[in-house]
Amino acid sequence: FRHEFIFVVCTTAILFLTHFVSRTHRRILWFLLLSYVCVAIPFTFLQFDPLTNSGERYAYTISVFFVLYLVMLIYVVLEKFSKRNVIFTGILFVLIAGSVIQLYSKIKIWHYAGQVRDTIISQVEAFKFGDTDYVVFFALPDNIEGAEVFRNAIQETIVIETDNGFVAGERIPMYLELTVDQIGKRLFELKESSQGVYTFSPDLPERRIFTGFYDYRTPLFRSRMDKFMAYGQSGTDIRLTIRPHVLELYKQQGKNVYLAYFDGEKMNFIEL
Repeated sequence: FRHEFIFVVCTTAILFLTHFVSRTHRRILWFLLLSYVCVAIPFTFLQFDPLTNSGERYAYTISVFFVLYLVMLIYVVLEKFSKRNVIFTGILFVLIAGSVIQLYSKIKIWHYAGQVRDTIISQVEAFKFGDTDYVVFFALPDNIEGAEVFRNAIQETIVIETDNGFVAGERIPMYLELTVDQIGKRLFELKESSQGVYTFSPDLPERRIFTGFYDYRTPLFRSRMDKFMAYGQSGTDIRLTIRPHVLELYKQQGKNVYLAYFDGEKMNFIEL
């Protein structure tokens, strides 16, 4: 069946049950259902997956009305059964057990995200950047299946978690989009197509492993994501073009410019 068909069937069933299942509880059921719809409307414009760690925070307020509605609807539907309390308790137990199982899987994802973060930080610390180094961080994982890793705080993390102190530089807001199954695997390779032009290509053609900005520019470089899709903000290859005159100016100032990126397996450091 198509998703649209399932949506129509479920919506029709909910409206039918809400209106006809019980005259006594009809008003409160409609209140809870309409409250859920009204609160949910502002979130329909956000592109998020409510089933992942990244999207579930948007469902906190919405779920208050939905849970109350669902529990009351189940109770009212079972109102005419002689052993309704037993059946109702059994259904709640199944729902709670399912939530606990799902919570366990989510906790594992957060654990994996922490491991990736620790790997990146330890390798950055081992490289021992100096006071004259300028580091461009690229393709660091923003999150793993919704579990946050760095966002834009790699430099702050280095200050807090290591003895290196502050590392001068910037972070390109183009991120590696990792899943749990991809952790520890090299997902793309770096190619220098011409002097100052670097291309990051996935191991599998057309594989969408990058997310973030479509086009990003600074005085030092310009980066652009190929075959960018606005929905999901994903792309395939990324082309990074260094402005040679700016790079030369940095070197004249005594700066060593590095490109630091995470390929899914380990951190890589390239002096430009």
